[in-house]
Amino acid sequence: MEELSREELSREELSLYYLLAIFTALVFITKHLLQVLHLSKHFAIPILGHVHLLKNPVHQSLAGIAAKHGHVLRLRFGSRPVLVVSSPSAAEECFTKNDIIFANRPRILSAKHFGYDSTAFVYAPFSSPWRAHRRFTTLHALSPSRLTNLSSELCLLLR
Repeated sequence: MEELSREELSREELSLYYLLAIFTALVFITKHLLQVLHLSKHFAIPILGHVHLLKNPVHQSLAGIAAKHGHVLRLRFGSRPVLVVSSPSAAEECFTKNDIIFANRPRILSAKHFGYDSTAFVYAPFSSPWRAHRRFTTLHALSPSRLTNLSSELCLLLR
């Protein structure tokens, strides 16, 4: 009975080692192909997207990509699509003509669970309830007088 369980255990260990070896080989092959081919359009790596293109400082790497491929780019950072706009005229169009489209927040799983199904102020999409939340927050919860009261109370608590 013990021999059978040892054989099954060794088979499971071997299959895990094979999967790890295949994954490592795929990563190295993908990196090698990206470096060797020098394609004009960058490929998105599965799961990671275009994150491999970012280097420190991030804004300079994005500026370099935009200079090479155009002023408006659609990249993927992980599973999220990202729009990179580097020209003033395109940015003006995004913030004047399409402002409501760009004002919305992405639907994410954490917003569903921690943000009360995306109704909390931080996660809520741009709509009339969000505007009401913002109005209350700016006029009442975070007004200058309220903030001075909170800061004095905080100083008392920290002493």
